[in-house]
Amino acid sequence: MLRGIRENPLRTAAVGHNVHSDKLAAFVIAAAYAGFAGGLLGVLQAFMPPEAFTFETSGQLVIQTAIGGRGMLFGPLAGAALWLFLQDFLQGPLGLGATWKLVLGLVFVVLVVFLRDGILGGIRDLYRLVARRKAEKATSIAAPAKAPARPPAAAPATVRTHAGNGFSGPIMQTISLTKHYGGLAANEAIDFAVDAGEVRGIIGPNGAGKTTFFKVLTCEVSSRAATSPAWT
Repeated sequence: MLRGIRENPLRTAAVGHNVHSDKLAAFVIAAAYAGFAGGLLGVLQAFMPPEAFTFETSGQLVIQTAIGGRGMLFGPLAGAALWLFLQDFLQGPLGLGATWKLVLGLVFVVLVVFLRDGILGGIRDLYRLVARRKAEKATSIAAPAKAPARPPAAAPATVRTHAGNGFSGPIMQTISLTKHYGGLAANEAIDFAVDAGEVRGIIGPNGAGKTTFFKVLTCEVSSRAATSPAWT
């Protein structure tokens, strides 16, 4: 849901989500975590220097999240742990001094190129790959060899209906759907209907108004038209 709000808030609202409330909830939760982390930092350092709130600090948090794995609960934690470990190791035993940031930058570039979802994402993908290989191997061993069967005769194509659900007639219909942007008519007097079980396609050249038509159908944009949708 949050990913849908980030990618396309209008379409997310069209399917029934309250985008404003969800954004506010995400902001409050993130602010609570940030405030708690800042309080812990103040307790750890016993004071809060101005450099604790510089752009570099914010950049480090983003990099740590990308290293550990964005979109995962423990991804930022793993990224921060690796960052702090490499920071101490490069400055201490290796004695690189201020060049430790350059080495960490190279590590970050390598991880971004080869592990798009971070370290935890790579571990997750590796686990899924191993599990899939094991499942395929077990299936190939358990399944006995069978003689190739003759393909069944092709059955006549049937159209799925929603009669069992009480639907009859068109499940969506528009009458004289029109959408203007100033003096430009993106859609003009479109009559459109989809019956139960039908699959329809909208084709046309660039600029014909296909995207606008879909946005009007999903209520992303308003139009002046007589519409009678009946969604299933």
